[in-house]
Amino acid sequence: MRVLAAREGRRAAREAFGPSKHHFHASRPLECVQIDHTLVDAIVVDEMYREPIGRPWITLAIDVYTRIVLGYFLTLEAPSSLSVAMCVSHMVSDKRKWLLRHGIAAEWPSGIPNLLHMDNGPEFHSAALKRGCEENLIEIKHRPVRQPENGGHIERLIGTMMGKARLLPGATFSNPIDRGVYDSERQAVMTLSELDVWLAREIAEVYHRDIHSGISRAPLSFWQEAIAAGSPMRPLPDSERIRVTFLPAEYRTPRRDGIELFTLGYWNDAIPRLVANGVKRVLIHYDPRALSGVWLRVPGSDEFLELRYKDLRRPCVTLWEWRAARKGLLAQGRRDLDPAARFRAVEAQRRLLASAAEKTKAARRLVQRRAYAQRDQIQNLETGNDADLVALLDAGPPTLLDVEDWS
Repeated sequence: MRVLAAREGRRAAREAFGPSKHHFHASRPLECVQIDHTLVDAIVVDEMYREPIGRPWITLAIDVYTRIVLGYFLTLEAPSSLSVAMCVSHMVSDKRKWLLRHGIAAEWPSGIPNLLHMDNGPEFHSAALKRGCEENLIEIKHRPVRQPENGGHIERLIGTMMGKARLLPGATFSNPIDRGVYDSERQAVMTLSELDVWLAREIAEVYHRDIHSGISRAPLSFWQEAIAAGSPMRPLPDSERIRVTFLPAEYRTPRRDGIELFTLGYWNDAIPRLVANGVKRVLIHYDPRALSGVWLRVPGSDEFLELRYKDLRRPCVTLWEWRAARKGLLAQGRRDLDPAARFRAVEAQRRLLASAAEKTKAARRLVQRRAYAQRDQIQNLETGNDADLVALLDAGPPTLLDVEDWS
């Protein structure tokens, strides 16, 4: 211990050899869910040129009692309140259709946790997370600072999943010594979408069915036993609604010509009625990955109105593209920062990135970041009617060829 303390510091020595003074337990499913992020130990490639674009981030959520992975979210974005919102949305959604789209014949439980247990990252202290948890009756608990053992369940899950990821082509391993002369970028072959399918299969078909050393049984069977024994569960909500409640939001004033957010105009036919009723401030939720639509919380109710661009001819843009366009125009000495000029700047930037994507990894990552962000919005996992779902389930999982055709 003293040798490690001299080499790497007292904290590293204490974590490696010191006593664990805290143990985090749960007595039933969904009593406590731990959530955290990590960089995936594998490099992905873009979908057009199949060239490396770097390592994605993953947000994982684990049920402490059964060790079930309740949800995850894979993205090229750094951790944020949006990552948490998407992971929670996946956590509470009925995953049957989502599994069928991935060609996975497995059960994957869902549920609303009573408590979310997290570290002290800024995304876990965001107003959006606090608002979403309060609205959905979810308690928030943060780990004590510098006591990683309090998040041991999610840390071990991350270690397990990253251990599996290190077997993939393009793996980065845990450190340069383990990697040796292996060229991770040259060996990378999987796109973010393909990594997403691999991860879903690895969790649903392998991890959930293997014996977990911490509970001496498979997480899925343990979950099923607990639910069969009468463990209480809240009814699953509308996943789209719960996703919106966790998105970032800002107050705006409704006007007869609509609502403005980030200098973009939005409209819904119900807005004039709000103005006529004297409503002065409304909360507008937005997804930074796609600003073509936002959600207005109806005052005094739990309902949301979806607002779209006033000019529907405009392309969907991300928040970072929109801000970059303003910054670029200002750098050129331009003062015509009206939406039309900024949309032209966004389109010019996209053309520039597309031509540069063949040459640089950074440009390929930006192109893929936008494409994947706008496509991968889990907005309506329950589309279609129940009869369609029953027919799909009775027909069994699709073949691998079906998955390739769909993607």
